[in-house]
Amino acid sequence: MQKNRHKIQNNISEIREHKVTIRLSDKELKIIDDYARKHRKSSRAATIRESAVRYVMGRLVEDYPSLFD
Repeated sequence: MQKNRHKIQNNISEIREHKVTIRLSDKELKIIDDYARKHRKSSRAATIRESAVRYVMGRLVEDYPSLFD
């Protein structure tokens, strides 16, 4: 039996159905590749996805309205 390369998604909402295309300069691509290699990320897409979501979530927390601003 051949092993599945991808993890089985337990939650249907975690299935990635949407595609996003970006263009990077040579320098940006090298930075991402170096970061992925250094931190042992499985793929370039995983590195970009994790970084983007971490940034957006951080901004949402910072921008969340509070009672004592």
